[in-house]
Amino acid sequence: MKNLKPYNGDALKEYKDAINRKKKDSIERNKLEKIEPDIVSAYSKYKSNFDANTLHNINFDNRFSDVKNELFSLYDYQCKIIKNIRENIANQQIETIRNTCQNCTIDSVGSMDHILPKNIYPEYIVNPYNLFPCCSKCNQYKSITNGDTKFLNLFLDKLPEIQYLFVNVYADNDCLNFTFDLRNDNNQISSYLFTKIENHFNNLHLLERMKDCSISHLSAFISSIKPHFRRNGKEYVIDTTIESIYNNRSSYGYNYWKCSLEYGLITSDVFWDFLEDI
Repeated sequence: MKNLKPYNGDALKEYKDAINRKKKDSIERNKLEKIEPDIVSAYSKYKSNFDANTLHNINFDNRFSDVKNELFSLYDYQCKIIKNIRENIANQQIETIRNTCQNCTIDSVGSMDHILPKNIYPEYIVNPYNLFPCCSKCNQYKSITNGDTKFLNLFLDKLPEIQYLFVNVYADNDCLNFTFDLRNDNNQISSYLFTKIENHFNNLHLLERMKDCSISHLSAFISSIKPHFRRNGKEYVIDTTIESIYNNRSSYGYNYWKCSLEYGLITSDVFWDFLEDI
């Protein structure tokens, strides 16, 4: 999980271009053109609060209720304005994370999350600063739960370079099992941010989803290190794995689930006992 760099183009130009693609003299276009001064004001307010990380201060504005359908007509995941915004955001990220949903780091990007929900704030339905690329599963979970502290805003909420995602390894009869766990050791992360991290993981069911997708990675990891363990020993495997984790944290995020899984395994006596027996 890594912070994303936000859109860096002209948000109002995108909005105006989208209107200009509407049929001339249509009722829809006329209504959208009439509210342009209000949109300019709304976009300015959004950007000010975005820059200050105070989006929770933006209140419902009933001026846009009567044109909600017209504003909604501007949005479609495959339409030009959204493609432009998606490309602008994607092109600013490092290549390793461009196509992966950073809300979960599990599934591919396939939708845009509205940070302020579009049903309450239709004026921001195509505002690039209000659109976050994500997978459909995360978007679905986010549509169920709203609230400023319920989810991380990975444009704005600076992720700490401290481990908070851990893996607990244990023996389960003759098998190896594990769980993911969130911890704020020594309170190194502010209580506000850590609570937000916990809410984000809980509301998106990330611990369970990470466990599910880790099962196949566990098998692949064991297969990859087993020959080196037999040939070069435990310390060699630990050293090379830590080096790999260090590189992957830079590319995918400090608390990338694969990094946490591998670190949890190589620091577990249960894991090494299991490896000795297979």
